[in-house]
Amino acid sequence: MPISLSRPLPRVAFLLSTSVLALLAVAVRPATAQTKWAVGSGGWSSPGTWNGSTVPANSDNVFIGYSSGALTATVDLSQNVTAGNVYLGFSSGSSGTLNLGNFNLTTGTLNLGNGGAGAITRGTGVITASNLQLNNGSTFSFLGGDVASNLSLSGGATATTATVGNITGGVSVAGGSTLTLGAA
Repeated sequence: MPISLSRPLPRVAFLLSTSVLALLAVAVRPATAQTKWAVGSGGWSSPGTWNGSTVPANSDNVFIGYSSGALTATVDLSQNVTAGNVYLGFSSGSSGTLNLGNFNLTTGTLNLGNGGAGAITRGTGVITASNLQLNNGSTFSFLGGDVASNLSLSGGATATTATVGNITGGVSVAGGSTLTLGAA
């Protein structure tokens, strides 16, 4: 016995197409930046170093030396890394160190010593940051390949550039801080 479909076929096609579009919209939604903090010293690529036991994503805000995690922590890179923003020594009484070794860090804001002590150690690793903020006596020496679009020094912080190209935008020096300019 033949089945007669007078109009249901277009309705079914419409429902299927809208369902597929809705699923695609959910599937391609961009990831939201998360806040990740070091729960102890360890490797950046090691899930056990971070809250939630997951490695920071490229857009995440990363805290090393933070009251919600370990007050004192050192995190080592084993590959080039991109992060939304990186904060070292962010809480009162905290100490956060990022050891680049020979690997590179690309980030929006790199903030050292906002309440605590922040430090960068490295071999030949290069830093690219939209904003470099040095606070509370933090010290930073630019390497030739480092680039900060904007540099802000406060609370007795010290920065030394290697070349004129290290800073490509604005500079703010306040609160007894020192900026030493390197080669032209």
